[in-house]
Amino acid sequence: MDQIVTDNYTSLRQALNTNENGPEDSSFKKVTLEQLKTVFDQGNFASLPPEQQQRILDQLNAMMEHASINAPQRQAAFLATCAIESGELTMWYEGAYPGGPDADWFNAHYGPQTAKGQELGNTESGDGARFMGRGPIQVTGRSNYQRFTDWYNQSYSPNPPMDFTQTPELLQQPEYGFAAAEWYWTAHGVNTAADSGGIDAVTDI
Repeated sequence: MDQIVTDNYTSLRQALNTNENGPEDSSFKKVTLEQLKTVFDQGNFASLPPEQQQRILDQLNAMMEHASINAPQRQAAFLATCAIESGELTMWYEGAYPGGPDADWFNAHYGPQTAKGQELGNTESGDGARFMGRGPIQVTGRSNYQRFTDWYNQSYSPNPPMDFTQTPELLQQPEYGFAAAEWYWTAHGVNTAADSGGIDAVTDI
């Protein structure tokens, strides 16, 4: 899997026209649909309806600008991460493929009775499935959904405020899924890792 991420990162850097040290100009430049189609050619992105492709692209660019994912090496790292986590922006929840795990599987592996579930802050029966990974980098667990809720309400000031612990399925929509990815990316300082350590440092986080 690490090799797949590295290969994607290299392809994305080339498509985004950056060199090993990154460009001097870090002003935001939108990723184009042609660039995405060039590098996301192993999944099903190109087969999505054009209006869905455009919706994803618009939300992607809005989020990257808001999160200061503005230099090509940052964009390449973010998109390479999305590629492996979401099947090149085609799977917006964990296991979204034929024969993928069902609710019983998630509850058995991530429920509050498990060490992993406790680590993720899952406290109630059904939390394993309720708070499965969603969005382009698969934010997972009750605690992370709560942290994302708090951050989203502070960063975007929706009226009325959102509560993604009550509506976790909203993260399967590009608008909120990318926002959840932005929260995780910024909360963990991944831009800095992308600047200094490249994809290896990003993948470690």
